[in-house]
Amino acid sequence: MSEELPTPSGGRPHTSSAGSATPNFVPDASSKKSPPSRKLAEAPIFQKRNWMLYHHYVRQHYQDCWDLIKMMKEETKGLSWYGQYVEGLLHRVDGKIQNSLEAFRKASILEPKNADTKKQIGISLFLLGRHQLALDAYDIAQQLDGRDWEIRHNKGMCYVYLQEPGKAREEFLKAMQYNQPLATFKQLGALYEDQNELDSAKELYERGLTIYPHTSGMLTSLGLLYLKGGNMAMAFEKLGTAVMFGGKMSEAAIAVGSIMQMYGDIDPALNKYSSVASFAPESPHLWNNIGMCYYSQSSWVTAIACLKRANYLAPLEWKINYNLGLVHLVMQQDTTAFHFLKAAVHLNYRNARTYMLLAIALTRLNENDHAEKCYEKCLKYSDSVHLAYLNYATMLARQEKNEPAKEQLN
Repeated sequence: MSEELPTPSGGRPHTSSAGSATPNFVPDASSKKSPPSRKLAEAPIFQKRNWMLYHHYVRQHYQDCWDLIKMMKEETKGLSWYGQYVEGLLHRVDGKIQNSLEAFRKASILEPKNADTKKQIGISLFLLGRHQLALDAYDIAQQLDGRDWEIRHNKGMCYVYLQEPGKAREEFLKAMQYNQPLATFKQLGALYEDQNELDSAKELYERGLTIYPHTSGMLTSLGLLYLKGGNMAMAFEKLGTAVMFGGKMSEAAIAVGSIMQMYGDIDPALNKYSSVASFAPESPHLWNNIGMCYYSQSSWVTAIACLKRANYLAPLEWKINYNLGLVHLVMQQDTTAFHFLKAAVHLNYRNARTYMLLAIALTRLNENDHAEKCYEKCLKYSDSVHLAYLNYATMLARQEKNEPAKEQLN
């Protein structure tokens, strides 16, 4: 969402008072070669105030902005469009989104044909979570300025939150017809990934990197897509480049560590993670990976400590709950393992391996009937978990159900 401030220029004054048009240039106070413009010197006082307000805002002198807006309201009796517009931006900077919406609506009354004002109304409504109303505001802005890529992009974001991915994709693609903004590349790529259109996402990221070659976020996303596809060489190349541009605190560094961990290089992976931890100590994925590194080294207590920190940072991440259940099972803390695995099932009920571990925990707790149901669900969601057949057969054999046990082994 944009905080861009339009310069006080154009064919209309930024007030409802009478007067000539504002100047079509930004005066350069540092220039000594060109004499001061007579046009600016002879401009009405409200136009001079507009330029002063513009310069204070872009320099982030917000208190000076408030003082000047107060003065402008007194001089124009509250009829300064530009002052009202900047007031809306200042309220948004302070986090007062409702106040910013009211300010932009007042500005829209003063300048009903101004597309920027309608767009800012849409942004404030979006930040308030009123996505349908934001769409209505963007539609009006689009009628006033049909070639503004940002309006299309923001409409796409509204459709994302309204869970209408088809319309969101359409708006993002239209935005890219007018411009090639980095934000649209990222959002459209994420949308392709959510829809499991991985080839389209790869093609988009590759095209985006020809325009923004040093963008660590896009390199990371592309590297992770190659990692999902099993192309380790390309994944390592893209992620390594992302680390070079993004530094140690980038998500790519965690992904590089995970590749090392996948190939059994635990100590190099831990070194990579430790370098990231000082920059991103509140990353749940980082602590999850560190915990599983210690798990692979049979340091159970340290693994649980790291995983519990990850769980504290992201309690609704099913993989962290799954890993905690796994480690507790290894330590034969079956009741605790059951609670974490049950939480993992609630967060992701389609993962077959979670049901298998939950069945093992229930078997140890002598809940054979419930364990049998968990094995059935495991095999329902995936018939390729071969250990599930073996464990299920073993449990049935211990209950002297030999025929069903043989069926599982076959």
